[in-house]
Amino acid sequence: MASKYANCQFCEESADVNWHCKSCDLNLCDLCNTKIHTKSEKLSEHTVDPVKHSSETIKDLENLCKVDLKKIACSKHIDQRCVTYCLNCDKSLCSSCLIKPFQYEELNKVYEEKYLLLKNLKSKIDDCYPFFEEKAANFRKRDDDEVKQHNEMKEKIFKRKSEVKDAVTKEALALVEVMKGIWDTDNNPVKSERERLCQVEQDLKARKKILDKVTQTQEPALVFSSAEKVSTDIPEKSVLEAKTPELYYIESKEDMEKVLGSIIRKPRVVLIKTFEVDFPEISGLVSLNDDICVMYNKEHRRFKYFTISDLKFVTTKSDVVDESKKDRHSYVNIMDITSYNEEVILSDDTFQMRRLKNNGTFDNILPSFTKDKLIFYGIHATNNYEIIVGFTNKGMNSTGILELTDIDYSKNKYVIRRVECDKRSFKQLFTVPIKITTDTNGDIFVIDEEDNSRSVVSIGKWGQPKWTYIGHKSLNPVSAAALESEDDDEEEEERQEQEEDFYPNDIVTTSSGLVLVSEEETNAIHVLSNDGQFICNCLSDSEIIAPVSICFNNKGQLMIGCSDSGETKLHIVNFYE
Repeated sequence: MASKYANCQFCEESADVNWHCKSCDLNLCDLCNTKIHTKSEKLSEHTVDPVKHSSETIKDLENLCKVDLKKIACSKHIDQRCVTYCLNCDKSLCSSCLIKPFQYEELNKVYEEKYLLLKNLKSKIDDCYPFFEEKAANFRKRDDDEVKQHNEMKEKIFKRKSEVKDAVTKEALALVEVMKGIWDTDNNPVKSERERLCQVEQDLKARKKILDKVTQTQEPALVFSSAEKVSTDIPEKSVLEAKTPELYYIESKEDMEKVLGSIIRKPRVVLIKTFEVDFPEISGLVSLNDDICVMYNKEHRRFKYFTISDLKFVTTKSDVVDESKKDRHSYVNIMDITSYNEEVILSDDTFQMRRLKNNGTFDNILPSFTKDKLIFYGIHATNNYEIIVGFTNKGMNSTGILELTDIDYSKNKYVIRRVECDKRSFKQLFTVPIKITTDTNGDIFVIDEEDNSRSVVSIGKWGQPKWTYIGHKSLNPVSAAALESEDDDEEEEERQEQEEDFYPNDIVTTSSGLVLVSEEETNAIHVLSNDGQFICNCLSDSEIIAPVSICFNNKGQLMIGCSDSGETKLHIVNFYE
C-alpha cells in the first residue's frame, strides 16, 4: 500500500507529499492542496494536517484508510463499483445511482455499525448453536437407534421366516405391519423433530461459517454483502417432547399358531396410590370381590380385610389371627392363600386345606384327599372354580399338584386329578411347589423351591412340561449363567460354589397371558411371555422397591405388597401392556 500511495493521491504525479486531508482520507502535495483542495467550497471545511517527511509516516497514513469504495459493489448494479453509500436507503451506490457526492466519514460510521451488528449476531448464534447442535445430534441418535432396532427386529423376523415354510410369509409381513402401526419409522414425531432440528442446525452452521469469516477478515466488501444477505433471525431454543415406544420381539419356541412369534410394547406400571399399613410383611394378597381384599402374614398367621375407597385404605373388620395348633407346643403353619367363592381358602401343614369364613372362623374342608399323608404348599383357585394345590408327601419322594373340580362343601364331594411327573420321562415336575397360578389357556405356572434356590416352572393343563425360568442376566447373573452356559467340569464346580441369586416370592398372570414374578431381593417384577422369555422388569423406572406379594384386584389394578426398609407398604398401580 505504501508504494501505491507514495505520490500525491490527487495528481498521482508529485512525490512531494506534505499534507493529509482527514475528511477525504487522502495524501496531497503542495500544489494540489493550495490550488485544488482548499479552493473548493465543499472541501474548504475539511481538516488538513501537515505530514512529516518520513516514509514510515506516509505508510501509517495509508494504512488508516478503512474503506475503499472501489472495492465495494453497488447494491443495485452488481457489475458497477460503489462510489457512495446512502444512509437513508442503507445501500451502496454506483455512479449510475449517485445523486451527489457522499462523505467518507459517514461511510466509515456505517461500516462500523454494520460490522458491530454482524459481530453481535455472530455472538448470539455462537450462543444458541451448541444447543441445537446437541439436540439435533440427540434426535439423530434417537431416530437412528429406533431405525436400527426396527431393522434388527426385521432381520430376526425374516431370518425366522426363511427357516419355515413359505406359508408363514403372510404372518411375517403382518408382524412388520404391527410394528409400523405402533411406530412408523418413516412418519413419526421424532423423525419430524429430527428434520426440523437438522434444518435449524444447518442454517445456523451456514450463517456461523459466514460470520466466522467476516469477523476474522473484517473485509469491508464481505461485511456489507453479509449484512444484506445473512438472516438476523435467531430460533427459539425448544425441543419437542417425544417418547418412543419400547418394542420387544418374542420368538416362538415351539410349533404354535404364530410360528414367527409376536411384537409387543414394553409393559409398564403407573402408580395410583401408596399406603403405609400397620401390618407385618405381606406374605400374600387376594381379592374376594369388587370391594374387599385380604392380606396375610405367614409368620404371625394374621389376616387383614380391607378395601380401597376414594383412594383411602379402609380396614373392614378386626384382624383375624389363626390360633390353630398342630400339637401342644406349636401352631399350624399357613403355607398360602387364594380366593374362592368370595372366601379365603388356605393351605397348611396340618389340616391340608381350610376356608376362612367371612365371620372370621376357620372350617376344615375335604379332609381326606388321598391315602398317603400329604403336605400342601401353594394354592390357587381358577376362574373356572377349580382349586389347584401343590403338595409333597412326608418322605419328599412324591411331589406334584392336585386339581379339584366340582367341589361341594356340604356333601364333601369333589373330583380330583393328581399330577406328579412328566409322562414321557417319568421325572418329577417339582421339588416343593410353593406358589401356583394359571393363565386363560389353562397352563399352570409354579414357583418351585429346591434347597436355597427357586425357579418358575410351566406345565400344560395335562402336566406336560413347557419351560423353566431361573432368572435373567440383568437381574440374576449367577442363576441365569447356570442355564445359558455350557461350562466344563472345573467351571461347573466353581459355579456351583456360588449361591443362586434368583429367589422369586409371588406369581400372577395377566389377561393377555403375560407372567409376572415378584422378587424382593432385586426390587423387580419379572415380566415373562407365556413361553417363558424375559421381557423386562416393569419396576425398573419405578420407585417401588422390595415387592413381596402381587395380585390383581377385581378392578384390574395390580396390588403390590412391599417390605420397604422395615415398613409395610401396599402400592396400587395400573399395569399397562
